[in-house]
Amino acid sequence: MPAFNQGARIIQMLQQLLDGQQQLRIQVGQLQNQVGDLQNHQQRMPMMLYRASVSDLAPLRYPAGIPIDNVPATRRELTNFTGPQLQVAAGVLGLPALPDNALVDQRMAQIAKYLGIPY
Repeated sequence: MPAFNQGARIIQMLQQLLDGQQQLRIQVGQLQNQVGDLQNHQQRMPMMLYRASVSDLAPLRYPAGIPIDNVPATRRELTNFTGPQLQVAAGVLGLPALPDNALVDQRMAQIAKYLGIPY
């Protein structure tokens, strides 16, 4: 019996090690996502600082690769976007989807925050 108990304890310890490894993998994945988010934010920071200080009619700058057809050209234009336009712009910018029943103000605030525009 003692050998059987030792074998069961060894199996239990191995399972705990495997569980610990899995938790570490999950945490490393979460850290990688956070680092990616920080890098994206850091890349957008110069444009956000520029946008925060320009007039309502000054053209907004976007990173290379962002099609400018469906995003606001100026801060003022953002305030005139409709719900569907805001939804398309959020998609173009790669923002997380808001619920279908999200208010226009919520959609506008999401885009303004991403762009670094006071809202």
